[in-house]
Amino acid sequence: MAQKYFDAATLRMSFVKGTNEEGKEVFTTKSFTGMKEDATAAQLQQFSTAIASLTTYELAKTFITTQHTVE
Repeated sequence: MAQKYFDAATLRMSFVKGTNEEGKEVFTTKSFTGMKEDATAAQLQQFSTAIASLTTYELAKTFITTQHTVE
């Protein structure tokens, strides 16, 4: 029977950097690797809020991407 094993998790934060000539928002992203598999949504939100407070840009969205191996 196939098994799924956790390899890594990456937290990616998207910030509104400004607007372009057409008035559309321009985004920049920051990524953080090494997130724990058992991190809760509340912990991830707390982390991203703390990091966002250190920047001059507005936090738009936070993404978590996990990577697994299937054997």
